[in-house]
Amino acid sequence: MRLGDLEPFGEHSGAVEVNKTFIGQDRSIKPKDGKKGRGYHHKHKVLALVDRNTGQAHTMLVNALKAATLAPSSIKT
Repeated sequence: MRLGDLEPFGEHSGAVEVNKTFIGQDRSIKPKDGKKGRGYHHKHKVLALVDRNTGQAHTMLVNALKAATLAPSSIKT
């Protein structure tokens, strides 16, 4: 995850919505037995942040959706 390049979100204790979605097909990950499965493991993972007060949104492609991967190292999960 990129650090320091984004403007502050949720200023003055505002609410920030976080959502995830899976898009397309990550060709570096192949489903088992060559099947075209309907699951999400072989798709690109996208994380979206939306500031409720300003309506600004940031989306980013991430490698994993685990809390330890997404949270900065200074925050204990």
